[in-house]
Amino acid sequence: GINGVFILGIVPGSAAERAGQGVRSPERDWVVPGDIIVALNGAPVSRYGDLLGRLDDFRAGRRIELTVLREGQERKVSAVLEPGD
Repeated sequence: GINGVFILGIVPGSAAERAGQGVRSPERDWVVPGDIIVALNGAPVSRYGDLLGRLDDFRAGRRIELTVLREGQERKVSAVLEPGD
């Protein structure tokens, strides 16, 4: 199997939704439902707790890079963290 965090959906009004606003294609530069997050800033993420723990290491305003699997292809997406992320 694949280790990572499966994205079921994006919560309306969330920082994740704002990070992807204005981009409406499968080639977009942020996570979409169905993506699997496998790394944060190059550090492997195998479960949700890993992702949350790694996010705690960063302050609001910091740009992060996620490595995701989308349709069998690995790609990198990035965004700036907002307070409460």
